[in-house]
Amino acid sequence: FQKITLLGEILVDLAHCQKTDILRCLNIQASERNAGRWRMLGQILIEEGVINGNQLGEALKELNKRKRG
Repeated sequence: FQKITLLGEILVDLAHCQKTDILRCLNIQASERNAGRWRMLGQILIEEGVINGNQLGEALKELNKRKRG
């Protein structure tokens, strides 16, 4: 069981998806990395139909705000 990422937490906080969606996509990411494929979590979430590009952009802006404090 993986810990949810900060991006994932923000997407859940913004009500763009559920925690289970994030965890499912993190598991996809881990499986792909074990097979030598590297995709960003946001790309997987979009390709799996969990979020759209606008939602990812909004979450990334919030992530940058939180990193700056």
